[in-house]
Amino acid sequence: MAYAITSLLEHPIRSSKDTENNSNQTQAASIVNGVHECLFDNFWQAYDALDLKQTNMHLLMKGIELAKEMQMAIVRVGVSLIEKKEIKKGVSFRYCILENSYLKDITLF
Repeated sequence: MAYAITSLLEHPIRSSKDTENNSNQTQAASIVNGVHECLFDNFWQAYDALDLKQTNMHLLMKGIELAKEMQMAIVRVGVSLIEKKEIKKGVSFRYCILENSYLKDITLF
């Protein structure tokens, strides 16, 4: 249940509405507004999923599917980074930069 609700909260793609383009706003402000509206929508969707009535079960199932998708994406990206030896060593830590456009899963991060 915790993973399902968390995935509903953190999912980056808006499902209920499309983002609107306003000619008066700059592109950065438009992106910030889109993210804010996405988080707002995601919060209420996750809130509704906590109510375990029969009418809201589809939200919980959607959250479980999103959690599974996220876990599989983490494994795919991790395996790809290890296989391609893209992990760099620092003095006291290791890091990698996720900027490869050929990995479709990077958008989830």
